[in-house]
Amino acid sequence: MRKIELFDIALILFLITVGGLIFYAFVYIIFGGFTPFSSFAYVGRTEAEILVFDPLLHFSINNAMRIMGFTYLTVGVFALSILFIPFRKREKWAWELTLVIVLIFTLPLLILNALRIGFNFIVVIIFFAIQVVALGITFKEFFKKE
Repeated sequence: MRKIELFDIALILFLITVGGLIFYAFVYIIFGGFTPFSSFAYVGRTEAEILVFDPLLHFSINNAMRIMGFTYLTVGVFALSILFIPFRKREKWAWELTLVIVLIFTLPLLILNALRIGFNFIVVIIFFAIQVVALGITFKEFFKKE
């Protein structure tokens, strides 16, 4: 039986965050704005009030959430393809690309969700922390002197 290394634990941590991202993607794609953690809360009205007040706004928010879901799905599938092939082979560019994904995708989500502290903010903080820990664990593995 193979010994579990820190690298394997870091890979599992990354897979947990990517799995969560893909889960959120499907929730947003299927339900649109009809989720407890949707953009309707940013407007300051309930979903029913928005539907009565401005049906076009309701339609726009709902579709924006679905587009966000497809964006999450795209980034998730891209991250999976990086993690399963070049990252496991310990190619340096895969670690750097994973860092870019964390900085360009997760960090802005953290900043935007800080505007309305709630469920999403807590989940994004947890995912960001897990990703930073996983990057830290794998840093020595990728950049050790040969």
